[in-house]
Amino acid sequence: MTERIVRPTTTRVQNQAGIGFDASGQPLAGQELIDAVKANSPSGDTILLSFSGGKDSIAMWLAIREHFEIIPYFLYWMPGLSFVDAAIEYYEDYFDTEIIRLPHPLFYNMLRTYAYREPHELAIVQAMNLPEFDFADVDDIIAAYYELDAPFCAVGMRAADNIDRRILIFQQGSVGVKKRRYYYPIWDWNVSQVSQIIIDNGVKIPIDYKYWGRTLAAFDYQYLRPLRDAFPGDYEKMLEWFPLLEAEFFRYEVMKRWG
Repeated sequence: MTERIVRPTTTRVQNQAGIGFDASGQPLAGQELIDAVKANSPSGDTILLSFSGGKDSIAMWLAIREHFEIIPYFLYWMPGLSFVDAAIEYYEDYFDTEIIRLPHPLFYNMLRTYAYREPHELAIVQAMNLPEFDFADVDDIIAAYYELDAPFCAVGMRAADNIDRRILIFQQGSVGVKKRRYYYPIWDWNVSQVSQIIIDNGVKIPIDYKYWGRTLAAFDYQYLRPLRDAFPGDYEKMLEWFPLLEAEFFRYEVMKRWG
């Protein structure tokens, strides 16, 4: 049976209707949003920041760093990839702070569900009894480590990204205290605003954008082929964790020729 993460004990505030909305029912933005986070935070001006290394995360950090004491963390899809580690080290130097590195919930999920594993490894994975956890669990664990009382976590989600995110933000608000105490600092920004603040501050975007147009976000063919070609050493590391990743190349390159 999969072990479930037991959340550290923190003061949890029940969802407050309207906390993320202004008087007209629109999601809070700008200074009103910053004020709402500070007014409803048991941890004062200290917040967590979920940092993906992508353009929205970078822009978000730049936008709010003068307003909060920030504890950033990065969730890796695969440990030890050289280009990912190099990017995180660059942002640690730029922002002059440590970025906590933890496994992404989907990494553990792939291990638990035997994704791209050989059949004889099933018993080994089962014996590991890997925990199941989500983003709220990650926030709680970091908060407990730093002895913070239920801090908000800044997330670089923008309504303009896609319709699902827009609906979510307009339904739940730009800040909230449900299962996860979330805060969307740049939810109302467009791509031009994101690009401009990055350019103005002279920050580099990660090399991921050269190959995928975004940060590494999956292990299917469109990500694996450029990764194998550009970072063969990293691809070999991935095969140590998921030895049957080569099946993605067979599925696409071989089967597609038959179609």
